[in-house]
Amino acid sequence: MNSANVSFSRLDGAVVMELAIDGHFILRTSSQESVVRELHMHGARELTIDDQFVTELPTTLKALRLAAEIQFDELLAALKLVAACASIEELAPVAKPERRAIPRAEIAQLRPAR
Repeated sequence: MNSANVSFSRLDGAVVMELAIDGHFILRTSSQESVVRELHMHGARELTIDDQFVTELPTTLKALRLAAEIQFDELLAALKLVAACASIEELAPVAKPERRAIPRAEIAQLRPAR
């Protein structure tokens, strides 16, 4: 069974998620949709969030209600992720998903101040 782990951190004030599947780093992003796409592509069946909450994929309304009771450091981002994972089976397979060479947070740093 493919087991996924998502942890949250902050980078320049933005919430960033790090996804690992079966112990291998996969992705660092601020997009729940990107995490869901990777979970779908890798066939993940179980998701652990910040080592505090474990759920089967795709998620359900019951899982969302249970997650709302957990004291995540980034509660809103965690709940958005759980909600987004409800549609994991509905995604069309994508051979080569769009990937950013540079994360948005780093792009923002590179832009000159206006």
